[in-house]
Formats: sequence, structure tokens, C-alpha cells
Amino acid sequence: MITYPALKMKMGNWDYYVVRMKMSEVASEIKFAHDINQEKTLDKALQRELNESRAGKLITRYLCTEDERFFNSIVVAAFDGNPQFFPVSMKDDPRFALVQERFNETFGVVTFDEEIETFVLDGQHRLFAIKQIINNRTAFPILPNFSQETLSIVYVIPPEN
Repeated sequence: MITYPALKMKMGNWDYYVVRMKMSEVASEIKFAHDINQEKTLDKALQRELNESRAGKLITRYLCTEDERFFNSIVVAAFDGNPQFFPVSMKDDPRFALVQERFNETFGVVTFDEEIETFVLDGQHRLFAIKQIINNRTAFPILPNFSQETLSIVYVIPPEN
């Protein structure tokens, strides 16, 4: 069972979750589309071609040398995995009385089973740089706690139909 703190969202008939992941989890759990799908058509339709030189040098250097580094969310597709969302209730806490209805069923924990296949939809260059650092494949000095830093990941769950 894989578990993340999450925000549950919905747009159209798509459910999605914004989850908090450690860089080490990002590197080990998110794949490139070409790693999952043997057909190159899906990979090409979803992303521009991965420029390993750009990601391996510029983005990796940025992550390894900038104390004030920041990344936008990486968007991923999650297939299978039987996602389950467990909301955290705030109704018994008077500090949240004014916003209880707005936050109802929004904050919580999302779980996936071991069957999940996760691949990057947007952010493949950032993912490549993170994997390079976590797997110690960079010429830049690696920050001691980089693997524990966190990033927001948007998990898009395709509709069942």
C-alpha cells in the first residue's frame, strides 16, 4: 500500500489528487511514459522529446547549487492502483467552523495498491534531473538532505470509461 497526504480535486469527469512526495519517492515511483508503454506514440503525444543534456546539466545544477530553489508541480498519470481517498474531518474542531463546508472531503490521505503505474505527463525534464541527483549521477555536489525535500505531484486519474 502506498500512502500520501493529499488534496482531492475534480474537473469535468477527471478526479485528481495533489500529493506531497519526497524527492526520493519521486525518483523511484514516477516513470517516463516510454518506460511503461512500449509504443512511442503515447510518449510523443504527451511530452516533447527529453533533452537529457539540458535536464542533466542546467536543471541538475540549479537543484544542486541554489539554496532558493523551487519547482512547480509535476503532473503524472496514474493507471490501476485502485486509488482510495480518506478525508480528514475538521468538523469537531471549532477553529475551522467558518470553513468546514468548503474544506469538507478535500483534505486527507490517498492510497494506491502496488499495481499502480505512474508516469510523467508534464515535468519530464525536472523528473530526469531529480532522478540524476537521487541516483548520484551528477558531477555537482549533492545536497545532504535533498532526498527528503518535498514536491507537489498532481496525480491525474483517468475516468473508468
